[in-house]
Amino acid sequence: MALEDILNRIQKEAQQTVESIMTEASKQAESIVAEAQKQACEMKQRLWKEIQQQIEGEKQRKFTIVRLECQKQLLQEKEVQIKNAFSNALNYLANLNDADYKHLMNKLLLSAVKPNEESVVCVNKEKHQLINDILKEINAKIGSSLHLSSQDASIRGGFILQHKRQELNCSFEAMLHHVQEEITYDVAGILFRDHSLMSS
Repeated sequence: MALEDILNRIQKEAQQTVESIMTEASKQAESIVAEAQKQACEMKQRLWKEIQQQIEGEKQRKFTIVRLECQKQLLQEKEVQIKNAFSNALNYLANLNDADYKHLMNKLLLSAVKPNEESVVCVNKEKHQLINDILKEINAKIGSSLHLSSQDASIRGGFILQHKRQELNCSFEAMLHHVQEEITYDVAGILFRDHSLMSS
């Protein structure tokens, strides 16, 4: 074989080897690029998912804060309105006309006093004469010995009954406070029956 043929053959084999290496390198490069693109895509999707979760978590957190603040404000408003309702009730009772006031006091005293019992009744000074007339009627009616205290009671209406060492507070304030403790939830239901947060 001539030298030229040998050189041609070597050159041809070298060319084939180079082409084979180039083809393999190209395939590997494509594979590396494809893998890198796949990883980049996966990373992008993972990051996007994490960002969405963070955004959703922040939205939920802010929504919860706003909802709790709304509930807090609603409860405060309910408390104010309930307080106003009982304040209005106290004003209504304290400003009853004499006939209605006398009728109410008569019923309250008769339910609180026992026959043949000596008791002292403390009232608001503005109601002294009216209550004194009622006491006379009750004493005659049931044989009790009620008399009006010379001391004024710091109450808007009603009375404080003192018997021996016991005291029964039948002032409008005390009675309404007792009622308020018992029925605050019921009053809230009436005032806010259409509000969705009432049950929450």
